[in-house]
Amino acid sequence: KVVKVGQAIGSLDVPSLHRDFGIFVVNAFDTYEAAWLLKLQKKGLSSLCEYYGLPNSISEEYHRLKKSYQIQTKRFLY
Repeated sequence: KVVKVGQAIGSLDVPSLHRDFGIFVVNAFDTYEAAWLLKLQKKGLSSLCEYYGLPNSISEEYHRLKKSYQIQTKRFLY
């Protein structure tokens, strides 16, 4: 049993995986949905890391990866 963790995966990511590749995602934990249910003011992944006191290096790595992959995604779409 594998649990998948993602940020805001329910809106587009999971339906796209099913539509494009026939993948069914089960046992998924959406950090955005959890933040919404907990009524946290900020729901972004880096804000959640800060809220729960995770090391700053995790937040910095997240921003680095986000910047890199957002660029890749834009290249893929155009």
